[in-house]
Amino acid sequence: EVAYELDNIREEQRKELHIDIEPEPDCLLENTRETIDYFENWLYKAGAAHLAVEHALSQEEAILMIRRHIRICYDTCHFAVEYEEPAEAIERFKNAGIDIGKVQISAALKVDLSNPSNSAEEVSSKLKPFEEDTYLHQVIERHGDGTFKHYPDLSDALRDGELSEAKEWRIHYHVPIFVDKFGHLNSTQDDIIRSLDLLMEGECNHFEIETYTWEVLPSELKENLLDSIEREFRWVLDQI
Repeated sequence: EVAYELDNIREEQRKELHIDIEPEPDCLLENTRETIDYFENWLYKAGAAHLAVEHALSQEEAILMIRRHIRICYDTCHFAVEYEEPAEAIERFKNAGIDIGKVQISAALKVDLSNPSNSAEEVSSKLKPFEEDTYLHQVIERHGDGTFKHYPDLSDALRDGELSEAKEWRIHYHVPIFVDKFGHLNSTQDDIIRSLDLLMEGECNHFEIETYTWEVLPSELKENLLDSIEREFRWVLDQI
């Protein structure tokens, strides 16, 4: 119904608006596979069938309307936390006919637990300052056999995580995008770099920097807010 109303605005006012669904770790839609399944087996089937009946449209017209006005928001942090390869994820959306309407440029925390120098005690100590309760910081743990374990928040992962058995943690904690290392911790900055060229080749022209954790960052990462925001813009501009 939202797609139908937005299409009326497009026809009457010549303004093309779209809702961009944002997959996020541990949410109803959290990765490429679930998002494509939702579009193909719900929006393009049940949603289009509803529009066809309620508004006397053909199935093809209804699907086109949904595709035009319901797109996805590609958050580079979220897809990195899911261990998704940017080129593969972007190509799969393209092949499914799902447009990326908005890109959020952000970085997650990443911990390499396969490095012998990163002891469980030391990693826990380094992560403790990031444990705060303003936001949820979902954690996905990767094992050597390629399986994953999800934790709803960093506090749960620090309490119950298998640091000695895991190979890597990726944490939904938006860290400054111009930094790739924090001592024994890393960021998913490399995923941003690998995503940007591919995303800028597409039709999307709405890119925004989405670091919002300035107030809850550990003290050693806090700098002057204006300087930090300027550094983020300069870093992005250097990449493109």
